[in-house]
Amino acid sequence: QRVSRLRFGFSKTGTLALISHLDTIRMLERALRRSGLPVSFSGGFHPLPRLRLALPLPLGVEGLGEWMDLEFFEPVNPDDVRQSLSMELPPELQLTSVRSVPISAPGLSKQVRSALWLCKFLGSPEATIDSQIANPGFPADSLSWQVAIDSLLSADRLIWHDQDKKGRPRERNCRPYLTALRLRKAGWIQMETAIDPQGRSLRPEHLCRWFSETLKHEFVVGEAQRTALRLDEKLPSSSVTL
Repeated sequence: QRVSRLRFGFSKTGTLALISHLDTIRMLERALRRSGLPVSFSGGFHPLPRLRLALPLPLGVEGLGEWMDLEFFEPVNPDDVRQSLSMELPPELQLTSVRSVPISAPGLSKQVRSALWLCKFLGSPEATIDSQIANPGFPADSLSWQVAIDSLLSADRLIWHDQDKKGRPRERNCRPYLTALRLRKAGWIQMETAIDPQGRSLRPEHLCRWFSETLKHEFVVGEAQRTALRLDEKLPSSSVTL
């Protein structure tokens, strides 16, 4: 039965950034079993908790503003559930907020609209000797980064080359996904990116490649955080925020 649904805001930091999306789901499922909460399960031969995360985190990336939906077979108190579940989770996974949402409301995957990222780019130790001679002193100064940012924002097309599921090469224009770029300090970039209904968006490695091409120097992603996932929510709900 599906009687009530809670929506949790949570953060996943530290060493938990090094576990996969599937392992994160398994960790949450084990915590739910230990908590004894009246969680609603799916049917079939392998029933699973009705647990949904808004968007998978890439491996190695910290998430500071993630979302999770959890359904129950009886009415529950949001704050009591948050406290019970928090006691079963590791310190690096914090439930930062909880609120009730209608059981008939659209799922998280249909409501997520954009993501906010904070990324640091470092000069690659594998950069060619010619690149290092032509571009000494990288990471670049703030002016160089700002010029590169303006170049990406003014571009009509931002091409990404990869392969489809069958291994065939393809070329995609990712410019529509890039909505904002801001310089925080040299090497640290804040990116806002749109997310389409299929969950496609931009990641730090996209920016890294385009900055490498624009600044004529090979970069790698030093650190990355997804600081927020923004939802398109028009339904009223009660909320308890820490």
